[in-house]
Amino acid sequence: MDNTRITISLEQRERAALMRLARSELRKPRDQARYIIRRELERIGLLPPTDDAGQKPNQEEVHRETDQT
Repeated sequence: MDNTRITISLEQRERAALMRLARSELRKPRDQARYIIRRELERIGLLPPTDDAGQKPNQEEVHRETDQT
């Protein structure tokens, strides 16, 4: 995987909220920010969905989940 670093300026309240969330989910703040960005990109359809382990679900799992709803 080819990673690119970006810098995001946060207000103090945003930073504090990110730190609280990261701590509650047992992640480093950098990893929490990446997780939030990834989930939002998936939600709006710019990236394919991944499971909680960060892997793309296989087609059988996708069909099974949609059949149950």
